[in-house]
Amino acid sequence: MLTRKFAKADGEWTPAPASFLPAPPESPVSCSELAAGTRTTDAQPKAPRHPRAATRSESQGHKPEARSRPAPLAPEPEVGDPSGDVALRGPFHNMLRGPSRLLGAPVVPAAALAVALLSSLSGCSLLEREDSVVSALSSYFGTKTRYEDANPGLLPDPEAPRRDPELLEDTCTPVQLVALIRHGTRYPTAKQIRKLRQLHDLLQARRPGEDRPGDADGRNLGAALADWPLWYADWMDGQLVEKGRQDMRQLALRLASLFPALFSRENYGRLQLITSSKHRCVDSGAAFLQGLWQHYHPGLPPPDVADMECGPPRINDKLMRFFDHCEKFLTEVEKNATALYHVEAFKTGPEMQNILNKVAATLQVPVSNLNADLIQVAFFTCSFDLAIKGIKSPWCDVFDIDDAKVLEYLNDLKQYWKRGYGYSINSRSSCTLFQDIFQHMDKAIEQKQR
Repeated sequence: MLTRKFAKADGEWTPAPASFLPAPPESPVSCSELAAGTRTTDAQPKAPRHPRAATRSESQGHKPEARSRPAPLAPEPEVGDPSGDVALRGPFHNMLRGPSRLLGAPVVPAAALAVALLSSLSGCSLLEREDSVVSALSSYFGTKTRYEDANPGLLPDPEAPRRDPELLEDTCTPVQLVALIRHGTRYPTAKQIRKLRQLHDLLQARRPGEDRPGDADGRNLGAALADWPLWYADWMDGQLVEKGRQDMRQLALRLASLFPALFSRENYGRLQLITSSKHRCVDSGAAFLQGLWQHYHPGLPPPDVADMECGPPRINDKLMRFFDHCEKFLTEVEKNATALYHVEAFKTGPEMQNILNKVAATLQVPVSNLNADLIQVAFFTCSFDLAIKGIKSPWCDVFDIDDAKVLEYLNDLKQYWKRGYGYSINSRSSCTLFQDIFQHMDKAIEQKQR
């Protein structure tokens, strides 16, 4: 049995100066500990690295790094939530269950196969980037990173599967596939679009007399952004874009090529897709099924997913949005006004203030009209324009690499407390989904061993 978790590279968790580290979170507790009432690991949580800490891998994105418990942050804040990422934390959007039909072949331990598959599809590649519009900031967008930037191997042939042949021996035959898949590329949310409109209005309200002599670059960039079309509308509100549908169709084709026995034509009707009710997730599941249809029927337009043999994706928020059904998480993290205390403190700290002053001077707007949220939405607009339209917009020119590192750290800090190790309930709330996955794995193994 094989299990696979699909995820974009997240922030790199490496040591940061003690003065910028969050206070020690609660010690993590595993799902097995909850069931048995005992602790099974002494693994320590990871902390977001400070923007001035250690180097990073530009080609492979971010990878978590084990470290000791973070040092306390002097008299300062505290926080938590899962949503937005994939792996066994955060909002799990789509879950694909492959056919449980068992094939007559030797089987190795499920854990070994799971590790092998995780490594084989991880998408980290040392290939040279071939995309001419890749922004210098692309490595710092976190969960807003384009999939092809996190996985440059997609650029030459996005439909070709990539796997190290040494990871799975010829004697190993997959008997089941459970995949946790993040949604495809999407529009900004309505909240982000409103903030961007606020910033755009601020730029358009600039008066020529406010430009100071000698600031030609700033004046030109501010004017360019004021004239840059603001094509985002509230109705978009995080919906899947065509590029996102393409992401899912190509993923389906890669998986079908990688596991031809599991994704055989005769097994198509046995596939089961489960999704959250988020429209971008439902649409991602539909696009995935359309990609499989194209694999089975090259050149033929796919029918409506409701008419496909396996049926449309099934919505199950209790399983896929488990955090919305966990009262402890909702009380202690989601609805806790002090939960993001460290994040709010960093927003008003010297690193962010330096960026505010720099951006205000560059765009020739009063610094009092800017805040960390507007700066973040400008930064992510660069990533959205790049991901959705494949263009490097003037928003990318507002920031340099040093700014990007600080803004990446701010985002990592939020993920740490709201989706990651900051509170033990963040991981505990995922136990329902974790248990469901392993029950299916165990069932397939038991059937195979009979």
